[in-house]
Parts: sequence; structure tokens; C-alpha cells
Amino acid sequence: MSLPDPQLAEVAPGVLAYVQPDGSWMVNNAGAVVGRSGVVLVDTTSTESRNRALLAAVAERSGGLPLRTLVNTHHHADHTFGNWLMPPGVTIVGHRRCRDEVLRAGLVVQALFPDVAYGEVRVTPPTLTFEDSLTLHVDDTVVQLVFVGPAHTLGDVIAWLPGHGVVFTGDLVFHGAHPFLAEGCLANYPRALEEIARRTEARQPASRLSQRLRQGADWIGGFGRGPLARRMRH
Repeated sequence: MSLPDPQLAEVAPGVLAYVQPDGSWMVNNAGAVVGRSGVVLVDTTSTESRNRALLAAVAERSGGLPLRTLVNTHHHADHTFGNWLMPPGVTIVGHRRCRDEVLRAGLVVQALFPDVAYGEVRVTPPTLTFEDSLTLHVDDTVVQLVFVGPAHTLGDVIAWLPGHGVVFTGDLVFHGAHPFLAEGCLANYPRALEEIARRTEARQPASRLSQRLRQGADWIGGFGRGPLARRMRH
């Protein structure tokens, strides 16, 4: 069955969401922050062809500006299997545990999902790691990387753009579906959602946040799986 083509949407000035329907296994979302002289990419995707399509779409929208930095929100293959396609000089940023898990997992997902047409894949971990938080500056746009794991995985990071009201949540948020949890920490998951809520000034407990993601930032969630979720203003 063929899936609809990915969509590249501008959710704030210079902030792009790359949404891949239908958000099922190995079909994730990514994002980009476009500055005046370069681009920060948030996550890659699962196969060589999908990653080349992602890079081409971002390059076209940005007018061919160079990629400067790639952020991995967590280690899963559908967010990191495009790391190896980064041009020379691109810094790949992730939590220390993300790097550890990329190296530990290797290509094991190909045995778990053997029917996926991966194309060429090279295991490429983050080259710059951090523990608690790291701030990137894309010209005037601040991108705050915050470790909120373990939750979906051991090394979950959110990318919060306070000046634009946008948060890239990775797979902490599945819009329209129940989050996948196989190797993270169920006990800490509510705290991770509370951290998203605190950063986005949502006034509701984590249990409700997981059900009504539209109450947070201007754009929240859906960047890992599913359609974009937008704040409902009152």
C-alpha cells in the first residue's frame, strides 16, 4: 500500500515540520529551523530514500542553505538512520544516552522490521553530547534542547523554541495514537510530559496533557508521530 507524500509545513517563521503520513512503524516526522545562513535539522527518518527526500525538501524550502546542525531527539532508527547522510562539517547533537544507544542498537531494527526497504544505512551516532540542556542559536532563534528522559527511551530530548511557541517532542507525543514504550521508563513518563507542559505553560496535569495536547504551545507534539497539533486558544 502506498502512503501519501510527506508534507513540509511552516509552523512559525523559519520553523518547518516535515510530516510523513501515516505515522505508523518506521514512518516518523522531523523538523527544521531555517536561519539566514544555515539550517538546523531536528531528527532524520528511517530509510535512505525517505532521508534523501527529507534533505531535498528542506534544501528546496531553505533556498539551498547549508545544514549546520542535526539534533537527534532519541536513538531510534527512524530518527537517526539518516545521520550518515549529513554533509561534512555538520554537528550531530544528542543526549549522551542517545549516543550510547545508537551504538548499542546498531542495525538490529532491520531484523525486527525486515520488510522495510532501508537502502544503504551506516550507524552514525551524535558527535556532540550533553547531560541536562544545551542551547542552540539559529541567528535570532533560540532552540533549547532539554533532556526529559528516560521516558519513551533512555535519552529523550525535546527542542523548545520559546520565541516561536513551538516544541519538537520526538516520540514522547503520538498525536492520535498511544505512545510506544518498550525500552524507556513508564514511571518517569508523566514527569517528561510535565516538563513539556511547564515549558509551554500548559496548566494541566500530565495525564490530561497526554490526551489533550492542543493546550500547550502554539504548536506542540505530532513531530514524532501523527499530524501536527495546534494550541486551542481561549
